[in-house]
Amino acid sequence: MKNLSLFMALMLVTSVAFAGASKKKKDAEKRGERMRQELELSDEQLVKMKEIRKKKKEVRKEARKKVREAREAFHASAGNPKTTNEELKTKFEELQTAQALHHRAGFETMLEIRSILNETQRAKFQEKRKMFRAKLEKRRKDFNNDVDESVE
Repeated sequence: MKNLSLFMALMLVTSVAFAGASKKKKDAEKRGERMRQELELSDEQLVKMKEIRKKKKEVRKEARKKVREAREAFHASAGNPKTTNEELKTKFEELQTAQALHHRAGFETMLEIRSILNETQRAKFQEKRKMFRAKLEKRRKDFNNDVDESVE
């Protein structure tokens, strides 16, 4: 009976994991198709864009991981009363370096994507980036307002 329960739990976890991976893939395909329509990409441009994203995916993933690790190390040091100011400055500089590498990876991806677009498409691409940044900023502001209200 114990083995059956364990097996059922394992099957449930596995099916949820596969469902999540499948949803991510479908979402990526939807984004790709939406980008194709909005920027009026040719088949060749779409293939190149997918290649760029695939090529840069691991680089950006590794950069995000380094930022996360550096941030955790910085916060751990900041929370330790025995950490010296010099050690804390070093951790902060390591965090800044990791963040700069992450931003550089995103910038390089953007440059490569821009290189396959014509002038009209680049203008649309930049407009989409502005809209995305505005949404992100609004989300951050809303989040900060929610946090501020919960503290009061």
